[in-house]
Amino acid sequence: MKKHLKNCLLGLSLFLAYSLCCESVFAQKQAARAAYYRFTHIKDSTQNAKVWTEEFLLAFNADKSIYTSHTKLVQDSVNAEIIKNAEESESEEVDMGTYTPVTAEQVFNNGNKLAVVKNFNGADYLINEITDKINWKISAETKTILGYNCQEATGTWKGRTYTAWFTTDIPVSFGPWKLHGLPGLILEANDKTGRITFSCTKVVPPVKLPSAVSLDLPRELTTTTLAQYERMEKAYAENLDMDAFDPQSVMMLMSSGQTKSTNGKKLSINFPLELEK
Repeated sequence: MKKHLKNCLLGLSLFLAYSLCCESVFAQKQAARAAYYRFTHIKDSTQNAKVWTEEFLLAFNADKSIYTSHTKLVQDSVNAEIIKNAEESESEEVDMGTYTPVTAEQVFNNGNKLAVVKNFNGADYLINEITDKINWKISAETKTILGYNCQEATGTWKGRTYTAWFTTDIPVSFGPWKLHGLPGLILEANDKTGRITFSCTKVVPPVKLPSAVSLDLPRELTTTTLAQYERMEKAYAENLDMDAFDPQSVMMLMSSGQTKSTNGKKLSINFPLELEK
């Protein structure tokens, strides 16, 4: 009896050890390093005081990365909690607070190609991009950012010339948005006019990613082109019945920049992030 109990305990110990090992391996697969960036963009060059500011998350491992709006992640989490509490209390009125316009698209980089995922009416659309090599010119200029030794590089991407600062202390070829291809993580970048900036605010060690973030593409995707997607978006906006008050559509329009400034003048996106599609 004692021998049988001993064998059972041994078997249980081995099972627990195996389970912990599996959990550890799973956690490692799900874990990634993360860099947070503050993105600023003056979309209307006639209104330089109107600056779009948004926080972004770049999660990455040695092989691939995802760049997504951290502002959106936080806002979605807060809204989900508000809805959950309203359902639990069976409240007839729900105060969702103030909506902050956010960037809905996500940029995936597997080192060989870029892929943009856009969500429209609850469906994910995949837009593959040709990953042209950015002809970076690395200079001897250096500076320290967040304690990391960084080196300067300049290159042209999507029609705009950027100055970037990268660190080989983190030897991956990723960076904010679609900037890539240097021998270290890009911590800072700005276009030559200064109207577009990406500034890293912190870098964290490997962590388990939020459930809403994955280095892998979503499973359910509809592959399309940017031109086809924009035609669909435009057609929807033109046929939008504002009397029906579709919040998602209103958010989409706000996010695309079709809003008015506080002085009543309509913001015009005459300084887009990308000049070349």
